[in-house]
Amino acid sequence: RQLYYPTLSQTNLMLDVRQMFVDEFLTLCSVEIFGPGEDILQKTLISNDLYLLVDGTVKYTSSMSSSSDAYDAKGNSINGGSLADSESAMNGGLAIWTEMDGGDFINDISFFTESPNQYTVRTVTVCKTLTMPKAIYKILVADHPGSVSVILQNLLTKAKKLAAAATIKASIPQKMGTLHENPENIDVNDVDLARSMASVQAEAALTSVEDLI
Repeated sequence: RQLYYPTLSQTNLMLDVRQMFVDEFLTLCSVEIFGPGEDILQKTLISNDLYLLVDGTVKYTSSMSSSSDAYDAKGNSINGGSLADSESAMNGGLAIWTEMDGGDFINDISFFTESPNQYTVRTVTVCKTLTMPKAIYKILVADHPGSVSVILQNLLTKAKKLAAAATIKASIPQKMGTLHENPENIDVNDVDLARSMASVQAEAALTSVEDLI
């Protein structure tokens, strides 16, 4: 408990949630270890697990490729090439992603709204997660309706921030070389389209969360 409680209690999702709920949540989580280059989530699929990234770094990407290749801790393929090259190829030469380090939840919006994942979440380094299955979560929340209400409000706040940020980003024309290691391979129009699509997805996620409350 002492090892993981500070990380869990300081997440945005657990903001102002009663300590008793956080304690029970932590007790019911399992610890999972993922090697570099593994997919924690795959785009378009529905996952029944909520993950708290405790240690390591992951990338959110629009790629739907499988993680059949193996990568070292720096994201380099054991079979040759890099994680960036793999994702770029899967997106027709366009690889736009966001990195996230330990200390936040993965799959929170899709977990609560029961909607398909909008992104593939892939490990860059060895990652450790606290994992909460939905079946166990439903048993837990039956005894804590007040805490569940706070969690959903926190989720709504996050969804609003993500939608606002995506809208702002979509309104700014893309400049060459800011999103990819090989800018000569990028079609700026494709980047702007990808940003517009991300904005639409963020708004859809916000609507799904609003429907829960």
